[in-house]
Amino acid sequence: RVNNLAEAVIDIAELPDPIGKILHEVNRPNGLHIRRISVPIGVILAIYESRPNVTSDIAALGFKSGNAVILRAGKESFKTSQKIAEIYQNTLQEFGVNPNCVSYVQSTDRDYVKELLKLDKFIDVVIPRGGKELIKAIIKGARIPVFKHLDGNCHTYIESSADLQKAIKIIANAKMRRV
Repeated sequence: RVNNLAEAVIDIAELPDPIGKILHEVNRPNGLHIRRISVPIGVILAIYESRPNVTSDIAALGFKSGNAVILRAGKESFKTSQKIAEIYQNTLQEFGVNPNCVSYVQSTDRDYVKELLKLDKFIDVVIPRGGKELIKAIIKGARIPVFKHLDGNCHTYIESSADLQKAIKIIANAKMRRV
């Protein structure tokens, strides 16, 4: 299993750099030039249950995509996940990268999660990974946007400097095309 963790990290490291790629580009009839460019989200809180490989996968994917991650594992995998996060932090520091890019919540107390979900000024998105009840609990208590997979969703992230009225029109048009 440890070898599988290491192989997954190597696979992620070998992926092309996802930052700054032009994903879509179009010139509208009114002269508006639109580009969809991949950018880091910022700080991602990941709350997950009992699989320690998730700790490694999220840490590696977060780092690869230029995001900082806060990891909160369930009690079943707490100590193993804690050790994996520590390895990431030590490795980042060894290579001159701020080890806080991968942070680990040092408690399984659910009250910590409740407080983290209120930190909308510091955390950009929360990703719950687990059963339906976990996801419902996160949705209920979050002030932070939630990327959830409860019933299937299409997500749009609007960067804070974007023109909100234009973004609303783009999203409304996308919804109409999907129906």
